[in-house]
Amino acid sequence: MSRKVVMAAVMICSVSVAAAAAFADSDERWEHGRYDSDSRSGMRGNASGIKASGLKVNNPLYEKECAGCHMAYQPGLLSRQAWSQIMANLGDHFGDDATLNVAERQAILAFLSQNSESLSSSMGRVGAPLRITETAFFLRKHDEIPSRMVKGNKKVGSFSNCNACHTQATSGSYSERGVRIPGYGSWED
Repeated sequence: MSRKVVMAAVMICSVSVAAAAAFADSDERWEHGRYDSDSRSGMRGNASGIKASGLKVNNPLYEKECAGCHMAYQPGLLSRQAWSQIMANLGDHFGDDATLNVAERQAILAFLSQNSESLSSSMGRVGAPLRITETAFFLRKHDEIPSRMVKGNKKVGSFSNCNACHTQATSGSYSERGVRIPGYGSWED
């Protein structure tokens, strides 16, 4: 083998190892609420830590109005633009009527917007998903989980039921160490 071929192989291996380490590091930061930034996932952090995770939602109005039907998702799990679209269409909120009065809608939208990730700076595109379960990050993190364990599981029912498997989701932790799929137990990639 020529020296050039060996050097090229060494470079490719080095780049691959560096990329794998970067992915592992970003996943580790996500899982422990220390997420700084990751353009691959479309999530952005701030000076106090991750906006998408690692934060317990602490907004009484949002919790009262939204968590009455589903988990109070951390605002950073979607873009500002996605939250704006969701809040503008509460009369048909994924098949349900979640209409609020104007003051409540504006207050919740302000909370979501201030604590969400910025689509324009992190993803550089328009048309981000309105469902957390359709974001690139979510799909990458859940791609190996068989549908039968979630959709076919009466205790879970849907991938949007985060806190059914992520035992600390309401406090903002999505660590694999805290995943317990009902009827199946722990899950790790």
